[in-house]
Amino acid sequence: MAENDKKLTFWSKNEIVCPICDCKFKREELLTGRGRLIAGNLTGELRRLYEPSQKYGDVCPLIYPVTVCPSCYYAAFPSDFESIPFQAISKIDKSNLERHGSIGKIFTNLDFSSPRGLSEGAASYYLAISCYEHFTAEHTPTIKRAISALRAAWIFN
Repeated sequence: MAENDKKLTFWSKNEIVCPICDCKFKREELLTGRGRLIAGNLTGELRRLYEPSQKYGDVCPLIYPVTVCPSCYYAAFPSDFESIPFQAISKIDKSNLERHGSIGKIFTNLDFSSPRGLSEGAASYYLAISCYEHFTAEHTPTIKRAISALRAAWIFN
């Protein structure tokens, strides 16, 4: 079996430019199809469980949805990442050291430039919670923080 047949993710073709620190990076995306994700039961919390596949093993699609700048740790869902409210940019920039410090107390050796693991997946939601705190109401930050908290808890579980 060729190595490409076992591939779970790919790096986006186009670079993303962080609106906070101007860092250029590529986003890791989850491939679908070919039996990578085998849908299992739906829990009482409306969480979809996935069965391990013979070819790919355990796959956790929850670790990929949040875009994270590997430099300043600005994090948001893809639809919000580059459309950040102007007034939030300076607030998120000023909280850079705080984000790095607080996430460093929970996780060591995070690397958002390499393929994601469970640590990066959980950390991405934690970082999104702290960044959405500065978004305006038009971007519905409260529900996005709630979704991020719930998904982070699922990953920690």
